[in-house]
Amino acid sequence: MNIDTYLTKVVNGIAKHGLMIQGVFPVAPTDKPFAYTIGLHPKYGYEAMIVGLDVDLASRFLNSYAADIAPIYKPADGTLVDIGSSHLFQLRQMGPDHRASIARSLYGDALDCWQLVWPDVHDVHPGAARSAQTLPGSRLDGR
Repeated sequence: MNIDTYLTKVVNGIAKHGLMIQGVFPVAPTDKPFAYTIGLHPKYGYEAMIVGLDVDLASRFLNSYAADIAPIYKPADGTLVDIGSSHLFQLRQMGPDHRASIARSLYGDALDCWQLVWPDVHDVHPGAARSAQTLPGSRLDGR
C-alpha cells in the first residue's frame, strides 16, 4: 500500500471514529515500540504518544486519554493524569523532532506532540529522584 492510499484510510478512519491510534513496532533490537494518536490535533492542537509499552496496551491508554482527559484539560508539562491504570502517567511536551510521521503528513511539520510517560517499577517517573529509568530511554526526542 502506498502512502497516499494509507493516508486516505487514516482520514476515513478519523472521520468514522474521531481518532486513530498509529502503532509503530521495533525494527532493531534496541528500538522501542510506540503508539500515537492521529485526530486530536484538529480539536485540541496536539497529538499524544506513549513510548516503550506494548502497542496494544499503549493504544488502550491513548484511547482513554483521548476520551476522558483531552476534552477537559489542556496539557501542561509535568501534569499527572489517570488514564485507567494502576499508575499515573506524566505529560511531557515533546520536541519538534518527535516521530509522529503519519500525523505530520496530515497536519504539517509544526505538529505539537505530548508524551504520556509511564513510571518505573517504583512508581517514579523518569528524571525524578529514585527513578530506575533514564529520561532519554523513555522519550523519542531524547529530552
